[in-house]
Amino acid sequence: MTRPAWSVVIPAFNEEARLPRYLDEVVTFFDGRGEPWEVVVVDDFHGLVRWTGLRDVADSQCGFKAFREGAAEALFGALETTGLGFDVELLLRTHRCGYRIAEVAVNWTDRPGGKVGVIADGPAILWQIPRARRRVRRA
Repeated sequence: MTRPAWSVVIPAFNEEARLPRYLDEVVTFFDGRGEPWEVVVVDDFHGLVRWTGLRDVADSQCGFKAFREGAAEALFGALETTGLGFDVELLLRTHRCGYRIAEVAVNWTDRPGGKVGVIADGPAILWQIPRARRRVRRA
């Protein structure tokens, strides 16, 4: 089996109504490119997080993160990802440095008008994840 040049990961928890349109867009984009590709549909956040390499983190994209001063200086000083995928690199570096991660439930109310879109921003974020994994492994 040929290793895919592209892996498209689509988080699909409670997205049954929108999933067919997204899949159609992905297939249309990659068909005829002459490169092997795959689509991974993940119906839970745990599957998506495992793909990132963060096996013991339930939600890498949680917008709330808190650090002690020394840990923040070390981690953010080494951070290279400048886009929306920085969370994954940050958590990978946290593991690599031996810092403890504790997840705490946060009550969240979604407000319309968010600026991050699956189609517009998703490919860039997903592209940043394997690059962050390589950088952290080299560190």
